Amino acid sequence: MKREFTLSQVVTLTRELAKLRNKCLPVKLGYALGRNLAILSREADIVEEQRRKLCERYARKDENGFPSIVNGIYDMSKEDEILCNNEFSELLATTTMLDGIMQIPVSSIEAVDNGDRYDTLTMAELDVICEFLAD
Repeated sequence: MKREFTLSQVVTLTRELAKLRNKCLPVKLGYALGRNLAILSREADIVEEQRRKLCERYARKDENGFPSIVNGIYDMSKEDEILCNNEFSELLATTTMLDGIMQIPVSSIEAVDNGDRYDTLTMAELDVICEFLAD
């Protein structure tokens, strides 16, 4: 199924779905979450690459012309940091259509409550899963 996401949603859902990888879940639910994570991760990698390019463009350069990094952070003037952040915010607001996103039936979530076979889901984890619930 094709579904529209903002790139901000892609980044957030990728991070949150990755946290669910080690949970013991019903096999169909785990498969759907894993598949959705794989699709979202590919898109999140592109977003990260663009973020890195933006940071390198706005960062001060060292004597060899490479971006200056201080304590693991790109070294930028305050003005350039604001410009970089504004551009990145624009990127995150961009929408994209992703194909292959699986919808999750409510019955898959209900199965988690069936006994002690599966890990309990927190409200935050359920919120993430609800992004993919079938109508």
